[in-house]
Amino acid sequence: EQFALDALLQRFYRQCQHRVSVLQVFLEMQLQMAYADNGMSAAEYRLIQRICKRINVSSAVMTRIDRRVRAENQAR
Repeated sequence: EQFALDALLQRFYRQCQHRVSVLQVFLEMQLQMAYADNGMSAAEYRLIQRICKRINVSSAVMTRIDRRVRAENQAR
C-alpha cells in the first residue's frame, strides 16, 4: 500500500510515451504475472486497468493483449 505506483507509472510513461511497443510489452508482462497463478482476480484486473490508464493504453489494446496472453497460457 505504501508503494507509489502512480508516480512510478507516470515516470515510466514520460520516458516511454513515444515507444508504444515498450508500453505494450510492459502491459503484457503484467498480464502474464496476473495469470501466473491460474487466473486473474478482480483486484488484479482493477490494477491492470489502473496501469493502462496511467500509461495511456486503450481498453481495446488491453483487450487484444489480454486475449493473446490467455491464448498463450491455454496453449501451454
